[in-house]
Amino acid sequence: MAIENAALTAAQDLTDRTVYTTGSIDPTDSALVILFVISDGNVGGGAVVAPTVVGNSLTWVQIHHAEFNTIATPVDSVTMFRGLVASPSAGTVAITYAEDQNSATWIIREFTGIDTSGTNGSGAIVQAVKNSIDSGGADADYKVTFASFTDTTNNAALHCAGQKGSGTFSVDSGAGYTELIEVAGTTTCAMQWNLGNTELTPQYPDSASRAHGQIGIEIKAAASVAPKGAVGHLGINLGW
Repeated sequence: MAIENAALTAAQDLTDRTVYTTGSIDPTDSALVILFVISDGNVGGGAVVAPTVVGNSLTWVQIHHAEFNTIATPVDSVTMFRGLVASPSAGTVAITYAEDQNSATWIIREFTGIDTSGTNGSGAIVQAVKNSIDSGGADADYKVTFASFTDTTNNAALHCAGQKGSGTFSVDSGAGYTELIEVAGTTTCAMQWNLGNTELTPQYPDSASRAHGQIGIEIKAAASVAPKGAVGHLGINLGW
């Protein structure tokens, strides 16, 4: 079974607040649920801190967090979370920051056909990488760098980017990526993915070369299951 993905929800909230509540979602049983969120800085100018996430009977585990705008004195951040349970519940998701944020933009998507071992989706994440880019960079700067993939046929690459501003992202189609979604506004976040990835430095620049935070993960496919009765052809005496 190949890895497949489906949209759950995506939105932007321009209100100053500590808790951002998503639209209601109803994840598939045993699907890997990925949340990617960008915050537009603390209202009070405090230090950038990753949020916590609650909802859908999932234990949301932070995969990675990248701060940017600027790298030296960051104001904005992107954070990615994962969750997986056999029977998730339907409902909204609460994204909570320690201080009021100027705004937040998020994407939640699910992936099926994945390795369900471990806890809370840990078995489905082979590697996670990140990059922070200051504004004015060349297209080649707007990338993440993966290690070699463990399975370049069945595993998937998910590459997410968040930026301050509303410049349009340029999908790395030359590396076989397809954009899944882009949510634009005061901050913009987007996802591109590649099934059967061999590109280790995918680019995701935007049209205005703005400051970025980017996170990429390798998603592990479920192990192939031998057809019923196949063991009977391996020379094993089954007493037939």
